[in-house]
Amino acid sequence: MKSHKTSIKTLTNVVAICFGLIISAAHADFVDNFEGTTLNPFWSKSEQSGSVVFPGTTRAHSGSQSVELVTTNSALDKSVSLSHAFNAPTYGTISVWVFDTGADVSSGNYIYLYATYTNNMVARLITYDYDLGPGQGGSFYYYETGQQAGATAIDRTQAWHLFSISALPGSLSMSIDGVVVYSGPGGQPFDTISMSLSGPYWRPAWKVQFDDLKFVPDPGLDVKMYAGLNLSGSIGTAYEIQYLNNIRSNNWQHLADITLTNSPYFYLDTNSTSASMRFYRAMVK
Repeated sequence: MKSHKTSIKTLTNVVAICFGLIISAAHADFVDNFEGTTLNPFWSKSEQSGSVVFPGTTRAHSGSQSVELVTTNSALDKSVSLSHAFNAPTYGTISVWVFDTGADVSSGNYIYLYATYTNNMVARLITYDYDLGPGQGGSFYYYETGQQAGATAIDRTQAWHLFSISALPGSLSMSIDGVVVYSGPGGQPFDTISMSLSGPYWRPAWKVQFDDLKFVPDPGLDVKMYAGLNLSGSIGTAYEIQYLNNIRSNNWQHLADITLTNSPYFYLDTNSTSASMRFYRAMVK
């Protein structure tokens, strides 16, 4: 006749504590290819001397649509942007394709992708509102952080370019078309991301297209507590571990077969996070 040792009351307390401490800081990716019939409510618009045009059909990086920022002439400075404010400060990577309509043009508008925290600059990629040609100013892409700014070595061209900002707990980096143009220490989260077109009132009316934006949040800390069992028995003896999710049921389920190599023996139930409560027993095989 097989004997068995059941350990329910103690493990019940352990499991209840473990499940009460499950923490997850992960967030979902966000992708907008701007192919809808209306602008995604993820975005907020700001329009002064211009407008956000959607859907934009002038050109698209993929599909048949993009989002287009358009400035117009008025007595006010030009400033049109598309932004998203997060519910809480976050870390992550923002990337978007932008068609540089101002490359090789002597007078245009500023084009930006930027991330801010409480309205303070974290990072941004910039095209100036002029491009006077090689060595004459405005012919390269620029970057800026809260502490420094500088020119990249990448020449502006009228084509689609991938702008990317990665603000993580341990690093801050920016890249254009996969080429890193800035890398430095991190630790500064952001709460707003924006795409914008702007310029002083005397600059010409302008257009720029953005497409295929992607936000990938930093996974952050992901902590899960699992149920652990300390089994005391005869070394070398084989046991079957069984479990119940409902103590009122007698439908014990097989979990694992183990042979004690030491006593006590610790067993971790890595599937225990899928149940709100779990009870265990070990039986000699």
